[in-house]
Amino acid sequence: MVYAINMAKNKLYSNEINKLKIPPH
Repeated sequence: MVYAINMAKNKLYSNEINKLKIPPH
């Protein structure tokens, strides 16, 4: 259960980092 939650958090965190690295043009 906790593992799945951590996976979801990591995915969201990665998505936010990608947004900062690659800003929309």
